[in-house]
Amino acid sequence: MIVLLAMVARFFRYRKCGSRCWWNRTKSAAVAQYRLSNFPFFGKFRRSESSNSTLVLYLHFPPKTGLSAKMHRSEEEENGGHDVEWRRNRYPSPRQRQRRTASGDHGMTVQCGIFLKTTSPHIVEVLGTCGLDFAVVDAEHAPFDRAAIDLMILAGRAAGLPIFVRVPDDRHSTLLSALDMGAAGLLVPHVDSAAQAAEIVRNTRFSTGQRGYSGGPRYAGYGSLGMAEALRRGDEAVILAQIESGLAVEECEAIAATPGIDGVFIGRSDLSLSIGEASASTPAVIAATRRIIAAGIAANKRVGMFVASPEEGAKFAPLGADWFVIGSDQSILRQGARNVAAFATQQKKGHAA
Repeated sequence: MIVLLAMVARFFRYRKCGSRCWWNRTKSAAVAQYRLSNFPFFGKFRRSESSNSTLVLYLHFPPKTGLSAKMHRSEEEENGGHDVEWRRNRYPSPRQRQRRTASGDHGMTVQCGIFLKTTSPHIVEVLGTCGLDFAVVDAEHAPFDRAAIDLMILAGRAAGLPIFVRVPDDRHSTLLSALDMGAAGLLVPHVDSAAQAAEIVRNTRFSTGQRGYSGGPRYAGYGSLGMAEALRRGDEAVILAQIESGLAVEECEAIAATPGIDGVFIGRSDLSLSIGEASASTPAVIAATRRIIAAGIAANKRVGMFVASPEEGAKFAPLGADWFVIGSDQSILRQGARNVAAFATQQKKGHAA
């Protein structure tokens, strides 16, 4: 096959795309793209909008395993009808990932992720190998500035791991910044009323709100998508309202029902303090948690919450919670280190005996 390509290239005295010909091997196809100065006699081609004298030829080759018609869609289908030479498929959109299953009363597929507290994109790369559904950059309680958040989202895109951002506040500029960087969604803390939830929607949606538009950021493909496609993708971001006060519990039904809010997230620690409880496991906090879960189910929305372990999550999943943040990178690191330390202590005792 390589010899054939070389013969074709020499015959047509081709120019390679960009600096050199490059490849993008997917699960079902390897695509070689060449720009030819003469008329091609085979393959899929069209005239480039950027140069009237250049034709684009696509050569499709079968992969090692299976052939998928999906990966052989035309450039127009793959890129939304815009003049983009090639772009690797993104991970499934947040809304694709949260589609409902056919079984169960609530029907949401349960998803699990962790909080990211450490400003290192390498951690995101590692987590991308573990099968998590998402990770949440905790910009509310951890030292993430705008540049650090940008690197975490960039790493998430490379690793195929959707990155949500728990923003420090609900200001328009804060929400816009995280979304422009390409966050899969936002976790907005301290949402206490339906009016506040509606304002958050206005500041995060194009179609039903007033989110500021620029075609240059990452979410818009750095100007490659065109305005219509960028607007569509921008509105795919998942917006979760964090309910964590006594006032918010009283408003939870209205907050969950707010159009444009994709789900609620239960912040049991601050909720406990707000209602005068010293623990998240008291009967009053459990009752409030149940009410918030019921509100989310009634509104057909996601119901998220933080739990310290999978075992704790298993207690709330039957109630209808379906989006679990289980621990953090710090807690996982600490647990692993403690296990190593415990082993070392055991070995030392054995030698002493």
